[in-house]
Amino acid sequence: MPEPIKNYDVVIAGGGPSGLLLASELSKSRKVLVLEKNQVGVTNKSWLTYKDRWKRLGFPDTLILNEFKEWKFQIQECFLTIEDNYICIDEKKFLLYLKSLIIENGGEILEDTLFSNYSYQNDRILINRTYQAKFLIDCCGVNSPIIAKNPSLIKESLYINCYGYIGEFETLENNNYYTMYDEGFPKISCFGVTKVSPFEAFVLFLTYDNQPSNWVGYEERIQAGLLRHGVAPHIRSKEKIANYPTHELKHYTLDHILLFGDSASMSPAFSGMGFNECLRRYKFVAKTIDEWLDLGKFRRKDLKIPKDYARTFNKLLFEMFGILVIHANIKIMEHLMNATKYIDQKHLRLIMRNEVSEKEVVDMLKGLFKEFAFLEFLKSLDVVTLVKILRLISKLSKTFTLKMLYNAVHPHHKITLHDIYK
Repeated sequence: MPEPIKNYDVVIAGGGPSGLLLASELSKSRKVLVLEKNQVGVTNKSWLTYKDRWKRLGFPDTLILNEFKEWKFQIQECFLTIEDNYICIDEKKFLLYLKSLIIENGGEILEDTLFSNYSYQNDRILINRTYQAKFLIDCCGVNSPIIAKNPSLIKESLYINCYGYIGEFETLENNNYYTMYDEGFPKISCFGVTKVSPFEAFVLFLTYDNQPSNWVGYEERIQAGLLRHGVAPHIRSKEKIANYPTHELKHYTLDHILLFGDSASMSPAFSGMGFNECLRRYKFVAKTIDEWLDLGKFRRKDLKIPKDYARTFNKLLFEMFGILVIHANIKIMEHLMNATKYIDQKHLRLIMRNEVSEKEVVDMLKGLFKEFAFLEFLKSLDVVTLVKILRLISKLSKTFTLKMLYNAVHPHHKITLHDIYK
């Protein structure tokens, strides 16, 4: 005999940070069910945020693993340091903390329950043939079954190909850093170290490409490269080799459905910004869903989330970075690093936090176009790559028309108006 249909206001597929943060807010006033394929708290990621943001949201300090004051980026001998009040979160404790909030609010969580299918029924959405809701929120992450079922949602894809492990480091400084185009790691775009506690770190090696790749034969080179940097880890656990698709989506809603977190590619995978984007936006998104429920808005054409400039900037910034790491070389990236030094610490912090405004971006770019180092960077690009970058810059603000960008660049580069507009 089939199980009776159970009714909810909202069903959330995915019990990671994006799903549980939304559920912790929505369950205050709505009937909410979370479906999690594992046990809540089963994760191998480390999450970074900022102490003032953490306190502003009211989360306890007991969930903080580590604090540090700077994040370093390196290309060869070029360094860029961004200072801020960074913290690493105990991801398992945090997820269990959110679980307790949801249950306290009267929400339900079904663990070891995979979200497998959905259909429409009586102006509602039926999930797993058992749970009926007004809204389904997809927080399943980069391998979203809804995107797999609706590939027309995807505007463009880029693969973040990852290899990593958790290890104990005796010689690692108390900060995070990314090294790009290191000679010790051929064909690796960058590697990063996140020190999650005084005694352990998560090490990640990334390549950016238009297709998946495998990491066979890389381990020895990775070990040798780490030793070149004076880092000798005692490996405790090796992470699964993976190819993560990061999508630019045409839109983030379907009838009765919203995509949130990595499902919506709110930030590119492993950019370090995904957790922060969830913290930055979950209350606002929960309030928007509440309003949709009150107004009875369930059709895609009616589901409008107001535009967020900081999110647009973040997407375009990483799209530019993806183009550069695929097509550029060490010398070009050195030029970029030198140019970035002309951005003051305040603006660098706002970029990292994804809190930058359009006016601040315009002011920064106007300043950069006057700097010799930035013009040298543009001069070092081939025409095709330069045109792609200029077109992305033009999307950052109406201030930057393609013709204006052409006038700023063409005295320093063999570029024509035909190249720009073709």
